[in-house]
Amino acid sequence: MTLIYPMALIALIPMLAVSFWLGRRVASTGLALPGDWPKAIAVPLRALMTRAAIRSTTPDTWLVTALAVVIVVAIARPTIPLDQNQSFTNIAGRVIALDLGSGADIHSQRHAVRTLVADAPGVPTALVVATADAYDVVPLTTDAAFIERYLNVVAPDVMPLEGRSMAVALTHSEDVLARANIVVGQIILVSGGAAPDPHIRPATQWQRAVVVPDRADGDWPGYADDIDARLRSYDDLADISREFLRAVEKVRLHSDPESHIEMTPYLIGLALLLWAGLFRRRRAV
Repeated sequence: MTLIYPMALIALIPMLAVSFWLGRRVASTGLALPGDWPKAIAVPLRALMTRAAIRSTTPDTWLVTALAVVIVVAIARPTIPLDQNQSFTNIAGRVIALDLGSGADIHSQRHAVRTLVADAPGVPTALVVATADAYDVVPLTTDAAFIERYLNVVAPDVMPLEGRSMAVALTHSEDVLARANIVVGQIILVSGGAAPDPHIRPATQWQRAVVVPDRADGDWPGYADDIDARLRSYDDLADISREFLRAVEKVRLHSDPESHIEMTPYLIGLALLLWAGLFRRRRAV
């Protein structure tokens, strides 16, 4: 199951807090009849009448809570994919660019690439290497073994040019996505060492991310802001793929409705039944 708007679930926190407070409030009311009622009611009937009085003046906490949970989940728009072997061709694509002029450890860079590929196995991925210029190593493909074969041989000492230009790497990666007419794209720059000089590039429709070692140069956050990219370390890559796949699912949902079962209408129907049940219980008191 996929949630199109998972952030909507944050609304469950205050809702559950209010539900807990209502439950405590009802419990703290105690088995005591209000006013002078105890004088008019026989002792054996007081407990029964007290429960009826509390029930008639307080909401059915569990039913209200269930109704609120169903509504919040419906807002999050859960969907169930019908095809597990989904094809992302012409919909999604990502380019991973290795900055080989940064002086970063090539083995750590390769490990980061492997992690990113494994996190999104069905998404076509291209591999680009960059020094003073940028070069295509692997075109957009879903063949992880093909990417691995070429990833194992890329290294700074086999590059035809020395130097470093992150701006060229970014531009080249954008061109790869543009030539493939990708709808939802992502560019990931795997770098390290000292942060390059900032270069302002206007934001495009492609998501951007910069991956550097944990203890990288302190200027990297400013550089990531300059190119409108998320900054992550080699060991913190999961949310890069998660955010990208979420954007892909939104596009797939609108472009191919038959690939998913939209659960929101069913949840709305369940909410209506709970609403009707709430008022029926109130009338029965």
